Amino acid sequence: MKGVRGLAALPEFASDAEIAVALVGKARAAEAEALFPALEASGFPHVDPRFNARYVPAVRRFFDVEYGLAAAPDETLPAMRRRL
Repeated sequence: MKGVRGLAALPEFASDAEIAVALVGKARAAEAEALFPALEASGFPHVDPRFNARYVPAVRRFFDVEYGLAAAPDETLPAMRRRL
């Protein structure tokens, strides 16, 4: 389909609006974007304050895990990050 954008077309850090368009298209982007804050409670990546954007590979990973395309990360990973 001509003109279809996906997450792969985005930069490493993208705005909520850009991510929403990439996920569901322009017509439903506002609806998807409104869900992002609620999805954060389930592990959706937070906005990185350094870039004022979300890390796109983490967004992809969230949905891959959500839909069973990838294994969930080890629960010890957050503890390891805190030690680094």
